[in-house]
Amino acid sequence: MCYDRGMDRTRSALVLTLLGLAAGLFFWLTDPTLGIATGLMSPEVNRIDAARRAWTGTWIGLIGSAIAVVLGLWNISGLRGLRSREM
Repeated sequence: MCYDRGMDRTRSALVLTLLGLAAGLFFWLTDPTLGIATGLMSPEVNRIDAARRAWTGTWIGLIGSAIAVVLGLWNISGLRGLRSREM
């Protein structure tokens, strides 16, 4: 049985990229000012206060998601160069 370590790394980099995209989509959709959460809020909720409270968490989540996507893409592209050097 042949074990291909490069294929596992590529798969994990792809999973990291997809999870980063999914997390970014989650933070974008649930933000009171940017996403669909604005339409789902009850009328009693002050949207300005909700946006102010959610701002920090949303941007930290979006930045963290972007970092995960960049690292995943960097690992995918870096592994392609590594494979061509090994052959």
